[in-house]
This record gives sequence, structure tokens and C-alpha cells, in this order.
Amino acid sequence: MSYLGRVIGNCLSKTGHTKQERCDVIEEIPVAMLLAPSGTPFPLDQDEFNDNLASYINEGKLIPVLKLADAAAEGGDANVAQVGSYGSSRVTNINGFVQTFTVEAGDCMFKNLKDLEGNWDVFLVDRHMKLRGYAKEANGTAGFYGHDADIFVTETRANAGTAYSILVRVGYGVNYDHQRKNRHVISVETIPEGLAGVVVEKVSTGVIKVVSQCGGTDYTSLFASAVSPEMFINKAGEAVTTATYDEDTGTITIVPTTSPIRVAGLKTLIDGNVFGIDGVKYFTSIA
Repeated sequence: MSYLGRVIGNCLSKTGHTKQERCDVIEEIPVAMLLAPSGTPFPLDQDEFNDNLASYINEGKLIPVLKLADAAAEGGDANVAQVGSYGSSRVTNINGFVQTFTVEAGDCMFKNLKDLEGNWDVFLVDRHMKLRGYAKEANGTAGFYGHDADIFVTETRANAGTAYSILVRVGYGVNYDHQRKNRHVISVETIPEGLAGVVVEKVSTGVIKVVSQCGGTDYTSLFASAVSPEMFINKAGEAVTTATYDEDTGTITIVPTTSPIRVAGLKTLIDGNVFGIDGVKYFTSIA
């Protein structure tokens, strides 16, 4: 009798390494999360990550969500099914794991978080400033990744017995359990604030300020020594002719004034040494 096929199993013997580590790391209450575009690798080395963290945020590679006040979890448990009518029960899979985070913030943050709904890689930071993700090797290079998840944002409305809060629902993907087996933890020194979305505010004809889209915070001083025409564009994507910062008034004078303009995008601002803000695609008439 000849064997026409074979099945090679994965029942290799596993050695259990269960000695208690002297300095084991225990996960604590999350206080912040960092969102990265899906599949974005970061360095596994702690010093390299910390040295570049501010740059990652300024360049939009990482988006911080701070002031997490609470976290509720559901799912993540074993889904058990019986084999046939009389067989034993077996674990068939792990139910989807979801965490819902309460964010202490108001209307402006809600507006901005709603824009982030979708698929992201999620890192969590606990109260001891431990950043959690997982390690993966891709194309021969090992990297530090956040857990694949879908983000959905809602809110708890205020009433006599409930304070207003923002709820960020993080629904992890089917590979979450496997990713957790490859978990990687580094200590971060601090979490910088995220980018502010900014718009042009007209002061008078051809004279402007740069303010945050929602709260109206004045960021014009960031342009004091770095302002250039490329930082202000019209609807055709063309830069203005001149842009001049006035130290006495804290304003910027723009020429010409014929077309509505907006602040340019993140890359243009970074190239011009203006950090921490990103131009929103909203055009303002300065005539």
C-alpha cells in the first residue's frame, strides 16, 4: 500500500518557561492611546522611539488621544461549542474583544475624534507610562506595531445624574489574540499633545491671523521667524505672492487679496519649520 498524501501537524513539544520574572511588567489602567495608520512600523528600541516620538506626532504618523478617564471591556472570552450530540466541549475561537474608553473633553475634541472613525493601529499607554503594542517581522525587518482595530466615537449626553463624556470604542481585529502573544512594551517619557487644525482668520483686508478651527486659539506667533508664501494657498493650490509677519501686531500680511486662502498642509509647514499645527481645508476670503 502506498501513501498518496500526508498531513504534517504542529504538535511539536513545547517547553514551558514559567519562572516568575523578578521585574515583570504588569499592565495598569490606560490613560492615553496613540493611533497610527494601519500597518505602520515603529522602532522596537525604547531610546530610539522616545527620541522620535515628538516627530512622529508632528508628522502625523501618530495621533495621541489623551485624558482617558475610564475603560470598559467586553468580549475576548473563549467561544465554546459541543462536538456533536455527546462529544466534549471545545474552544472554537475567541470572541471579538472591544474596549470603550471615556475621554474627558468637550465639543471640539468630539468633532475631531469623529473624523478619525475607521481602521487604525492602536497603542495604549498606562498610568506608569508603559506603551503597549506588539512586535512583528515584515520583509526581514522587525518593528513595533499597534493592534489593528476599528474606531467608533459616540457620546454620553449630560443630565441631572450624568456628566457629559466622549466614548471611543476600540474593536480589535481577529488577530488580536495572536498579536498579544507577541506583545512588546516600552517606557515613554511623556506623550506630547497632538496637532491643532488651523484656519485663516481675517483681521482686515489682506491682514490675517492663524487660529484653531474649533476653539479659536491664536497660533500666528508660530510663523514669526518662519513665514513664507508657500504656507498660504488658494483654491487652485497656488501660493500667495508675499506673506509678512508683523511682530508689533502679531498678524500676517498677505498679497494678493483677490482669492480666498487657507493654511497649507502638514508637510509644507514642517518643511518651513512650523510644527504642531496642520492646515484645515477651509478657505477664507481676505479681500
